[in-house]
Amino acid sequence: MRHSLLFAITYLERARHYLAAVPGRPPQPLAGPGPVFEAGAAWMGVHLARLRAWPLAASGSRPCFTCYGWLKYGLSLLGLALAALGLVRGSVWLWPVAALGFYVVEIQFLFLFPLLLERRPRPLLASCRLTARIGYGRCLLGVLPVAAYMLAGLVRPRHARLQWHVGCLAILLWYVDETSVA
Repeated sequence: MRHSLLFAITYLERARHYLAAVPGRPPQPLAGPGPVFEAGAAWMGVHLARLRAWPLAASGSRPCFTCYGWLKYGLSLLGLALAALGLVRGSVWLWPVAALGFYVVEIQFLFLFPLLLERRPRPLLASCRLTARIGYGRCLLGVLPVAAYMLAGLVRPRHARLQWHVGCLAILLWYVDETSVA
């Protein structure tokens, strides 16, 4: 577990340094005018293109990021609900463990948005396969500290947006590393 925590902290640190080094104005919000998943995908696309050092495909039909976002988080919330139902008769102290149900499902689609941005074929299946190749345990233990960092920003309103950007960028960096060796 310690290795996964250091792994996640390394990506968070890399993301912080990257954002600090981006010239010009500070990072724009993930959510802006329009649907949140579309705005978030646009932000991720800018940074993914910079990390890859090549432009993302602009031609052809664009994926419906909103549709994929609702699918990803809808299934993840279903995982949370099923885990909570399984623990409802247990001790109230076990209920927070139900959050793992969310992340067990969410890691299947951990790299869905970068795959969509790169117009990879069958992105849902590709994300599941990438998670399987990396390892479910490694993905789960890697994403939990990143998610905790991002969610901790909610209790620090002045830093919430930056922490969300850093967390999203950490996942992008992880994706680029994993797909560069593939």
